[in-house]
Formats: sequence, C-alpha cells, structure tokens
Amino acid sequence: MDNMQSPMPLSESDSLMLQAVRRLMRPLARLFIGKGLPLQVFIEIMKDVYVDIAEENLKAANIRPTDSQISLMTGVHRRDVRKFRSLPPNARIEVPHLSVGAELVAIWMGNPEFLNPQGLPRPLPYANRENPKLSFTALAESVSKDVRPRAILDEMLRQDIARYDEITDNVWLNVEAFVPQEGWAEKLYYFGHNGEDHLEAAVANILSTKPPYLDRSVYYDCLTRESAETLQNLAREAAMKALRQLNRKALEMSDIDKGEPDAKYRINFGAYFYTDADLSRKDKG
Repeated sequence: MDNMQSPMPLSESDSLMLQAVRRLMRPLARLFIGKGLPLQVFIEIMKDVYVDIAEENLKAANIRPTDSQISLMTGVHRRDVRKFRSLPPNARIEVPHLSVGAELVAIWMGNPEFLNPQGLPRPLPYANRENPKLSFTALAESVSKDVRPRAILDEMLRQDIARYDEITDNVWLNVEAFVPQEGWAEKLYYFGHNGEDHLEAAVANILSTKPPYLDRSVYYDCLTRESAETLQNLAREAAMKALRQLNRKALEMSDIDKGEPDAKYRINFGAYFYTDADLSRKDKG
C-alpha cells in the first residue's frame, strides 16, 4: 500500500517555491517532449533521485538508512526504494513504458518484415488494401489501441522522425534521426554537469544562511532583435574574457595546491545568455 497522505495546505513560501520549480521544469519538459520521452520516464528518474538524496541526507546525519525511512521521507513506495537502492552505481534506470512512437520505431527498425534487403526500414503505405498487415496503420495499431494511427504519424512528422507523401500514401522512417548527432554525448555531459552545479548553487542559496554563491544575471525586455543580437555578442565576449582570466588563475592555484591534504574541492564557474520573443513567458509560473 502506498504511503499516501492527505495534502497539507501550502505556506506562502512553499507556494512561491513550487511556482519557481514549475518554471525550472518547463525546459526539461520541452526536452523530453522534443525527444519523444513520456512522463513515466521523468517520474522514474525523479523516484531514483529522491531515493539517492534521502540516503545521502541520512548518512550525513550518521543515521543508517533503511528502505522504510527513505520511503517515509520521500513518498516513494518501499518496493521502488528497494529496487533503486539495489542498482549498482550509475546503472541505467529501467523505464517501464516506452513512448508509443519509440516502440513503433523499434519494431519498424527491428522486424525483418518491415526491412528491405539492405536491412533498412522500408517505406510503408499508410493503408494497404492488398496486404493490410504491411502498413503503417497496422504497425501503429499493433503498438497502441488507444492512440489513432494518424495521431501517431502527426507526432512523428512533428519530430522529423518520419516523412509522408500524400500522393503515394507512403510513410518513410527518417533513419538519420536515429544517428547520434555530432558532439551529442559531449553536449549532454555539459548539459547535466553545468546545469546541476548551477542549480546546486541556487538551491544552496535558498536553503543556507551562509554567504550566497554567485548567481546573478542581467535582465531586460522590450528589445529589438538587433539589440538582442548585439547584447548576445557582447555577453559572449565578456564571458569568454572572464572565463579565460579565471582559467589562468585556477591553473596556477591547482599547481600550488597539488599534494595538499585539503586539496579536495572543485569549482565550476559559468555564464549564460538567453533570448526569445515571447514576453509573456517571463510571468509564467
């Protein structure tokens, strides 16, 4: 039985915090939807992270963590707590459900019936009167009875996963969409590494009474596109100058500190610039 509790009324500070968190979730939701990953993937990741942080907090307090304690702290079911705690470090999270589109693509690329002699996905007629089983519609219906084949196709077209020719009524799978992008792994490394450290600094500033970490930005709106581009170039120039200066000093101090017993700290300094034309987004919670 899940340890469900009646919702408690939120304090004003908690309400403000949740509004801020909701804004932080928007880019992540945009990333997940853009890559065709369903909500269940995010939920599984958050369960794992909740368990991990709770275990860290208990150990920091010299308390031996148990599945029951972690479940009580996090609201994650004991069964899931046990599963995540039993995984080896950096183990891949098992996601119980693929998105409909991802499952369809997996079958299209893996079933010999849908492949040409070269082993590549063959184009499929959207509907095939002569051989109904060999059609996009039949493939989509084999994956999901709840989502219409046309809705699945429209989403695949939106993501540039497929191409559809209305004249021939054929659907092509965009094989290039599944070839790793140049520098993709490197982009994801810095996305996680720098994003995590930026948020860690911001969260520490909220939770701690110590002097705050540097976390500042310059914000202006009602600018023309030309002005935004000028400021972007200026920001890049200023940021690179600061990064080069800090890099030189960090290299110098790293050589000095090498071998010192207290040489166990790391630093991460960055700067960012963002612009868009949607002024309404500045107030979205």
